[in-house]
Amino acid sequence: LALGLLNAKQKKADFVVILTLILPVITCWTSHYLAMDCLIALKEPLCRLILSERLRTQLVRAAGNKCEAKEKANHVLDIVSRNNFWVNIKA
Repeated sequence: LALGLLNAKQKKADFVVILTLILPVITCWTSHYLAMDCLIALKEPLCRLILSERLRTQLVRAAGNKCEAKEKANHVLDIVSRNNFWVNIKA
């Protein structure tokens, strides 16, 4: 569900290629760079997802039924919604 919402926002933002988030591998430093580069490229669609209360609720619901999973999802969304998060990863 979350990936589908992200893909839809990218299509609305006229992305030529649909990107996906990647996880870095601890032993491969290039993967850390590529993960952050991809995250920065997805800033606009991610922010649009988070700003919509309806979509934000869907993202939290997609985390699962457990209270701990929902809290973790809300925590991640709060971090990504902060402006200093984007400033810090560009630095």
